Amino acid sequence: MVAVKTLQNTKEYNRVDILPSFITDVDLLNIARDEGETFLQINLSDCKLPDQGFKIHISTTLANYQRTLDAVFNFCY
Repeated sequence: MVAVKTLQNTKEYNRVDILPSFITDVDLLNIARDEGETFLQINLSDCKLPDQGFKIHISTTLANYQRTLDAVFNFCY
């Protein structure tokens, strides 16, 4: 799961591609996106979650968000 706090609650802002740059079109078929909350949350919907685990919170800026998300995704995936 990757969650990013939105700075603006507009549909245009929510269209920004925040996924790691190496996500393929096939991967996109397995993603559920919920824009109804303050935090944008992306879940890989076909993944079976373990009985226990951990959650990571990250902070970034618009200037370096893609590099940050790529690094976190590489670490977690």
